[in-house]
Amino acid sequence: MIETSGENVVLILGAPRSGTTWLAKVFDSHPDVIYRHEPDTVLRSDRVPVICSSTVPAPDPKDVHEYLCRILNLRNLKTAGSLPLFPKRFRSTSMEFLRTLMIYGTKLPARAGSKWFSRLVIPDFLTEQSSGEKYVLKSVSSRGRVKAFSDALPRSRIVFVLRHPCGQVASTLNGVLSGKFERTIPFAEVLSTDEARRLGLAADSFEKLDLLEKCAWHWAILNQKAL
Repeated sequence: MIETSGENVVLILGAPRSGTTWLAKVFDSHPDVIYRHEPDTVLRSDRVPVICSSTVPAPDPKDVHEYLCRILNLRNLKTAGSLPLFPKRFRSTSMEFLRTLMIYGTKLPARAGSKWFSRLVIPDFLTEQSSGEKYVLKSVSSRGRVKAFSDALPRSRIVFVLRHPCGQVASTLNGVLSGKFERTIPFAEVLSTDEARRLGLAADSFEKLDLLEKCAWHWAILNQKAL
């Protein structure tokens, strides 16, 4: 189990369709980086709300710390097997080949709908002599709890990606309308934020908005909350 106060952790956060995956893979190309791709979508916690608000008790930093350590330890196909793959200094050549074979060998049945393959553990194959590795975690679901993450890992580094709203909303609309997104974006989640209440954004008026307007509000409110 990974235990850290954050000195070896980088969190890359932002909205979906903002370039977070591209940037995360730039980090992952470093030979000392252990990358985790959106592990907070695989493992959730009732003690760490997706959006922290003044209307509910703030999460205990100990609970948030435990949660972050748990998701950093996730090694299923989604979190530890995202492409492209890069060679690492902490793995031998043979272990690198074996790990690559495992990832490519499980992707096809996983895409065909096999949950068993998608849950397989993808080992990092760290050697006993390994030291100095950095963990990079990428998430597009945690803009509403940036402060909670920062308080739980005070020595970590947070990279927050802010894409121009026109580009992000256009890409989001394309993803929604084409069915490319893995799950439906919960646009109405912004209504639980303090920012929405200050702006007078109510549930009934929000429901009457078209998809483009909901995307725009989602971008504005959650990015403002993160900042």
